[in-house]
Amino acid sequence: MGRFGSFWSVSVLHSSSGTIARISSCAVKRPSRSAAGSSNRSLAITVSRPWLLFRVYGGGGTLSGVRIVDAAIQRRHLLSCTRVLAPEGFPLIAGAVVLALALATLGFVLGGLGWILTVLGAVALGFTVWFFRDPVRIPPEDTSTLLLAPADGKVIEMVEEHDSLYIRGHVRRLSIFLSPLSVHVNRIPADGVVEFHRYVPGEYLVAWHPKASEKNERSEIGVRHPSGTPVLFKQIAGAVARRIVYYPRPGDRVKAGDRFGIVKFGSRMDVIVPPQIEFDVEIGQRVQAGVTVIGRLPVEVGVSEAVDAAAVPSA
Repeated sequence: MGRFGSFWSVSVLHSSSGTIARISSCAVKRPSRSAAGSSNRSLAITVSRPWLLFRVYGGGGTLSGVRIVDAAIQRRHLLSCTRVLAPEGFPLIAGAVVLALALATLGFVLGGLGWILTVLGAVALGFTVWFFRDPVRIPPEDTSTLLLAPADGKVIEMVEEHDSLYIRGHVRRLSIFLSPLSVHVNRIPADGVVEFHRYVPGEYLVAWHPKASEKNERSEIGVRHPSGTPVLFKQIAGAVARRIVYYPRPGDRVKAGDRFGIVKFGSRMDVIVPPQIEFDVEIGQRVQAGVTVIGRLPVEVGVSEAVDAAAVPSA
């Protein structure tokens, strides 16, 4: 925790099963010195996942500490301090700033209609910043049996087909199209453990092309849900997108709604599940990553067995 002027810089590191899961930093307004002697002033901040609630205690201009308190119940009342922009976009945003400044300078030198160059530079910068926005997303309270949308966009296809990659057999596939104006940060669709991942260089067909799932540049990630159900999802580059970023690796435990990557400038996301899993959305429906429920998965194996055992009458 550090002090900067009238703000405290608070960093919270959360670990799960010995593995660092989140580091969140916030600028928290420091209570004024006139508050000295009064009860400590507090402010709640949050880490994006899991929904841990922290209270920052301080009074009279002194920060006394940060303590973990109750979590999900008060979630809707939290002040969110998660990132605003996707860090994967920082190099491109910096490039857009340089371009905007160069065009503005050139426009000033040329005079006359040179202002058009300034406007073009500002538009390019504005679009780049808007594209890499990373808004807060609050998943449903209990994601243990939920299948969430892994991307923002419009559902363009739901088909049955054969998968020979991870699920190996008859499957259902749902495809989401992300326009250049969609949020392009991708999120894990289901709880589980990553068992499979592969990056495939490929072509750059338009994202809605029927063969884009097979021929385009893509990442393919397979997660085993606690119920034993396999879930495969693919980041697929489109005609404009040329850069896929993803972080999960085999052995990682993941949570539905967690941020896992991004595809830059227009793309598509496929979710592939066994045939017994039905999708709860319709063609043309717009979905939000980490928020919209697109299907439901079985309960965990242990839970299912416990329920069955409880249902058997004793002799």
